[in-house]
Amino acid sequence: MFLSISTWVFSNYSLEENFSLPKKLGFKHIEFNPLCVENEADESLHKLRRLLLKNDLVCSSVHSAGFYVKKLSEVEKAVYYGEASIKLASILDSPILVVHSYVSKEANKELRKKIVSFIFSKLYKSSKEAGVELTLENLSPRSKGYGRNLKEVTEVSQILKEITNKRLSLTLDMSHLSEINEAYRYIENFEVKNIHVSSKFHEPLTPIPEEIESFLRYLSEKRYEGPLTIELKPNVELKRIAEFKKEIEKVKRIINE
Repeated sequence: MFLSISTWVFSNYSLEENFSLPKKLGFKHIEFNPLCVENEADESLHKLRRLLLKNDLVCSSVHSAGFYVKKLSEVEKAVYYGEASIKLASILDSPILVVHSYVSKEANKELRKKIVSFIFSKLYKSSKEAGVELTLENLSPRSKGYGRNLKEVTEVSQILKEITNKRLSLTLDMSHLSEINEAYRYIENFEVKNIHVSSKFHEPLTPIPEEIESFLRYLSEKRYEGPLTIELKPNVELKRIAEFKKEIEKVKRIINE
C-alpha cells in the first residue's frame, strides 16, 4: 500500500502546478484528474507526460472524464470522453483508469443495461489495446449516477461481466460509503485496485478516525498493494494537505511496526 494524491485538489491551479505541487508536498505518486486540461490536443497531452517526468512523479491512476447518460442518443459522447481518458492514461503510463458507471440513476433497468453494455463494450476494447485497466468507482449516495452502493455496483459489474467475461476491478472511494462496514464488504466481494481516502465531503481527515485506522490495518493484513489515494476537493489549503499526508504516514508506520 503506497500513498498517492489526486490532482483534483489542484484543478484550479495551472497545469504545471498540478505536477509541481504534489512534488513540493512530498508525493511520489499521483492520480491525474484531467479537469485542469484546457483542451484535448495531442500537444497538450504530451506536455502532461513531460511535466510528469520533469517532476519525477509516477502516475498510479487517472480519473476518467465523463457524465451520466440518460438516453441512448448520448452514449457516443460518453464513449468519446471515455476513450479520450484511456488515451490520457496510456500517455501517462498509468496502469489503471478510474471510471464511473456512465449511466444516470434515472434510467430504468432495461435502459441501464443497454447504456452500460454499449459504452463499456467500446471502452473495454480500447483499454485492452492501450494496456490500461478500467476500475469502477462506487459513487456517492448523493450522485446523479447509478452505482451508489454495493447493490448497484454489483448490478453494473454483472452487466460488464457479460461483456468482458470478467468482473471489473474497483476503485473504492471511502468518502462515498454510508458506513464503514461497506468498505469491508467491497473488499470481500470485489478485486480492489485503488482506494480514495478523505472525509465524507472530500476534506482532510485530521486526526485519522479510529475506524479508518482499523480499515487500513485490515488492508495491510490482506496484503493490499495498490495506491491509497488522497482525494480532496479543489482549493483545500496546501498546509492542510500536508497535515493529512503526515497523519496517514504516521498510521502506516504504526501498522507496519
